[in-house]
Amino acid sequence: MSKVSIITVVYNGATSLANTIESVVAQTYADIEYIIIDGGSTDGTIDVIRQYEKSVSIWRSEKDKGVYDAMNKGAALATGEWLFFLNSGDCLIDKDTLRNFFRQESLFQNASIAYGDIQLTYPKHIVLKQCERNPKYESICHQAQFIKRSYFLEQNGFNLSYKIYGDFDFQRRAYLKSKDQLYYVPVVIATYENVGLSSKPFYHYLKEYIRVGKNNHVSGAELLRYYFYGVSMSALTFVLTRILKK
Repeated sequence: MSKVSIITVVYNGATSLANTIESVVAQTYADIEYIIIDGGSTDGTIDVIRQYEKSVSIWRSEKDKGVYDAMNKGAALATGEWLFFLNSGDCLIDKDTLRNFFRQESLFQNASIAYGDIQLTYPKHIVLKQCERNPKYESICHQAQFIKRSYFLEQNGFNLSYKIYGDFDFQRRAYLKSKDQLYYVPVVIATYENVGLSSKPFYHYLKEYIRVGKNNHVSGAELLRYYFYGVSMSALTFVLTRILKK
């Protein structure tokens, strides 16, 4: 099975980073390279990294231009065939996650992106499983996808002009090249708390979502589908947020 480079991006994540590292260190998969990119934290994050230094292949701490810049930096340092971005606070679902996923590698070895399922943790410990998505219209969470390093570098990584949908832009570029570039594997990969940038109401990022379509040669009719899909997602997010707060 192939070497996997796991990249964790963190900034002032002293209270959440240890759980992420522990989920990586516990993996039964043999060939893992672990890289941590810190954005110049001031809250004790560096102390946490140093506690696990023997389990980390490479780590850097310096200011960056945002999460996608930090993720690109990690990818540039990686040597694995596959890249996996598991940022601070995110955790692999269990110790056998990578082994269960890559035992099926023969099915997706020609794909550029292989992806599975995730779990979202909301307040009051409610967990929702997000299953296979439509990769044409909806972003696959980066916590659920493995990207061929060669393809990532060939595409110059994530576009830094996006704040939240850089991974969707990258995914869309792969989809336009060929639908076969993306391959779904029915394995739950990671769990994360719904408190990050992407947890904000969808309408905050609707313009950026539509811009992904425009920048990736989507027709006018398809842009309308992007818009109405985005509006429906925004409404669903609003309703779920209200329900889960009760």
